[in-house]
Amino acid sequence: MNIDGLQGLDASAAQERASADRELSAEEILRSAVEEFIARYPAALEVIEDIAAELKADSELCSSPYCLECALGRVLGRIYRSPEQLMQDSEFKDRYVIPDSGVREAIIDAYLKQVRAARPPKVMGDKGFIAVAPPVRAGSLSEAGRLFERMLKDRRIK
Repeated sequence: MNIDGLQGLDASAAQERASADRELSAEEILRSAVEEFIARYPAALEVIEDIAAELKADSELCSSPYCLECALGRVLGRIYRSPEQLMQDSEFKDRYVIPDSGVREAIIDAYLKQVRAARPPKVMGDKGFIAVAPPVRAGSLSEAGRLFERMLKDRRIK
């Protein structure tokens, strides 16, 4: 405090000026503490109003040297949502998950790996016949005999 500025003032004015200087210095201390806090926790800017409300609501908290950190912890504890809760929120998915190209590529890659790993169904038999083709049926008795002879030859039954 500047003593030269106090000359010519009465005692009450000097006391008011001294208390204003103390308030200013306390305000400066608080401002620097908040600036340091924001420098350490930049994400706190998003919830700074909630931190201030928490400090106003709990006067005992203000007496702690870590009051800003405690208030931030309380605020974040209240607004925390688990990953399961976030994935149930369609607005969150539309805003942050779906537009993300990295997430989109990961989903497509996982799908393509699954498709590549899947085996197609067996459509060819042991003799090269397509398994999904309709069975060969005889139209007459003589044709049935030829089909039977061919079946015996294919199986090599004697």
